[in-house]
Amino acid sequence: MTPHGTYAELPAYKPRSRCGGVRARREARQQSAGTVQKAPPYIVRQIPAFNPYDSTTLECIQQQTDWILAEVGVKFTEDAEMLNIWCGAAGASVNGKLVKFPPGMLRGIIQNTSPKQFTQYARNREKSVEIGGGNTVLLVPAYGSPFVRDLEKDRRYATLEDFQNFVNLAYLAPGMHHSGGTLCEPVDINVPVRYLDMLHAHIQYSDKPFMGSVTAPERADDSVKMAEIVFGADFVGKNCVLVSLINANSPLTFGTSESGLILFACAELSRCLGVPFRSGGGLNGAKIPDAQAGYESANTLQQAVFAGVNFMLHTAGWLEGGLAMSYEKFLMDCDQAAMITRFLSGLTIDDDNLGTSAFVENEPGEHFRGTQHTQDNFKDALYISPLSDNNSFEQWLSEGELDMTSRAAKQVKTQLEHYQAPTLDEGIAEGLQDFVAWRKSEIGIEVL
Repeated sequence: MTPHGTYAELPAYKPRSRCGGVRARREARQQSAGTVQKAPPYIVRQIPAFNPYDSTTLECIQQQTDWILAEVGVKFTEDAEMLNIWCGAAGASVNGKLVKFPPGMLRGIIQNTSPKQFTQYARNREKSVEIGGGNTVLLVPAYGSPFVRDLEKDRRYATLEDFQNFVNLAYLAPGMHHSGGTLCEPVDINVPVRYLDMLHAHIQYSDKPFMGSVTAPERADDSVKMAEIVFGADFVGKNCVLVSLINANSPLTFGTSESGLILFACAELSRCLGVPFRSGGGLNGAKIPDAQAGYESANTLQQAVFAGVNFMLHTAGWLEGGLAMSYEKFLMDCDQAAMITRFLSGLTIDDDNLGTSAFVENEPGEHFRGTQHTQDNFKDALYISPLSDNNSFEQWLSEGELDMTSRAAKQVKTQLEHYQAPTLDEGIAEGLQDFVAWRKSEIGIEVL
């Protein structure tokens, strides 16, 4: 009962439609969904990295590392060339496949031979990135998932079409600085030739930097040869146009306190060594883009940002601990990453940002919505999420009660429908097609 009778006696709720202006603005954004928005190619962070550890803690970790290398050692399997190198290296102890290193030896090699910062060139030079130092190549898509999922088709094995779609979405994302590598495994293409189609897609459908294939020596060699077609052999010989992961251990936990503590320590140790640091990302173990996915991804993203990661792999799309790539989560993560990009740009203090002219124009007690300063700056002053819904309950109800995943699904369709590939020189395009066809015929395995 209520003071006015039963709930059944209350008048039916009828939401008011007040969404004309909002809908018009949303439709205008959708019309430009297939065009690339202007954005910086990488982040020069204005917010410093955070180190929670004192020098004693870091020294203890380094001493333990030295002990493991000297007393436990490292086993090099199926790498006779590397064993021969260590046999000739002063100080290294080689016993079969096991190599032990005296304290400080590997640290010295790294510091004397590895760059603190380097440029990876894109075929569109305006999108080349700086990796290392105070720069953060923040957004690199997730990597290696054999499955994909979306609201329409649910979970399924990935195909080459899915791979190309994710290349397209990464190309369109203003906060995504890199095209990535194996965005998903196109299992409709036979393994021995799959890498050729993936590399070709990165070059054809995007003009951002990309990763090469290193799952076999001949695939790494073909990656370089395809890069030479795009950039020229002389340029490739003198510059970095590909980055890759050669060997890395996978994390076992995502978005937890422990993973964050490890990440902060690794980031600071990398700075002590003077080398760029690669880590993740929007990592999570959720099966769908739910609250677990959001919380765990946000935790890992924020930890990586504040730790000072330079190359943040797995930023967008990751589900199931890396087993699945989600279309909707990809856009949701890109949205978060664009917010992080804005945050790391810091706060600029000048007359325009302090709003001096608005205070001069308005007397005390008046609002600022109509001032010239507001009119000049309101569109760009704040990051406005294309996915978040901050409208009234009535408006949300009238527009179909969509949650963020559903809104992201609509955006995915819109972006892919309006996608336009970046221009590629005809000679380069033909050269790539010929090379891929020749290598496939040489390998002798075609599409399944």
